[in-house]
Amino acid sequence: MLVMRAVTGPANAVDNRPKNFLTEAEVENFLKAGRKGRHKVRNFAMLLLAFRHGLRVSELINMRMADVDLDTGRLFVRRLKGSLSTSHPLAETRKLHARARKAAHKKGALIAR
Repeated sequence: MLVMRAVTGPANAVDNRPKNFLTEAEVENFLKAGRKGRHKVRNFAMLLLAFRHGLRVSELINMRMADVDLDTGRLFVRRLKGSLSTSHPLAETRKLHARARKAAHKKGALIAR
């Protein structure tokens, strides 16, 4: 039997629970794990995006190439769970774009722009 409870309290209540942040070593290990395996470039990029932009797994896997604008250096994040979808600045966009073009050229792939 499903029992539902109403949550009471002011709408602007502050969440005073202790926060559990990653240490610098944990972040390094997290990103290092992405540099392993067959799809290491893709995996590292996904982990870095998730970490830098605070993406949920569902938000990360629903991301499309159309959400990335390398010309303006912006990433559109479609937030889920009732959060506000926003546009985020991408760090070092020109360097990432140049690396992606170089890697694709080596493999004979085509990248627009």
